[in-house]
Parts: sequence; structure tokens; C-alpha cells
Amino acid sequence: MNTDIGIRFKSARGRGGVVEDIVMERIHMSGIPLEAVSFHLFYAGKEGSEGYDEQTYEVTEETPVIRNITLRDLTCVGAQTALLINGLPELPLEGLTVENFIAETANGVVARHADRLTLRGLRLQVATEPEIRLHACTNTDIR
Repeated sequence: MNTDIGIRFKSARGRGGVVEDIVMERIHMSGIPLEAVSFHLFYAGKEGSEGYDEQTYEVTEETPVIRNITLRDLTCVGAQTALLINGLPELPLEGLTVENFIAETANGVVARHADRLTLRGLRLQVATEPEIRLHACTNTDIR
């Protein structure tokens, strides 16, 4: 309620840390101005607005890691984007599973730099086609 993004995971190069082995289930969202679900590893500057640096850097202890996240039985009515993934070129978001996501949004899934992305049972009603846009994603499973 009263949030710009429904479910948000954010970090940036230089912050380090590991976020892993999380399961979230049975979440309903409505009236979200931006993303229903956001994974943003380029978060920098005021409100994360400094943009994306597509250059690949050396992986160090200061490289953030997000892996093995499961989101199940989600609904969203009214958001700009159903699912946004901005992983890092040098260390993509790894092992994200999204199951049974029903969304009425302007944009569907927009993902860059993700490995082992699994999308099952998505029912997307979007204003902008295509429903799913992938860039530099590997080992994807969409059913």
C-alpha cells in the first residue's frame, strides 16, 4: 500500500552482499506506479536514477549476488511493468523462478542479465507487446 514498487530487490556494484534462498507466495498488488516486481543491481544515484553501465567488471566481494528466489501465486492490477530484472553483465541474477503470476500492466516481463530464469504459468495482459522481453539471459525456461 502506498508504494511505488511492489516487491523490490536492489543493490549496486560496490555494495556486495548475498541475497539468496527466498520464497514469497500469495501476494496481491494493485495501483503500483512502477514495477510490480523489481530486481535492480544497477541501483545508483538519487532514487537509482543514474542509469545502466553495461561494461563488465571483475567480480569481487563488492559485487552483489542475488540467487535462488521463488515468487509464486502473485497478482497485480495496474503497474507500469509486471517484472523487471536488471542483473549485472559480470554476475547475472541467478535462479529466479516466477510461478502463477497474473498481471494487468502496461509492460510484461523485461529482463536483462539473468541466468536460470524460469517463468511458469504467467498470464499477462499488457498494453505493450511483446509480453516478455529478454536481453542477455541464459538458460531460460518459459512455459
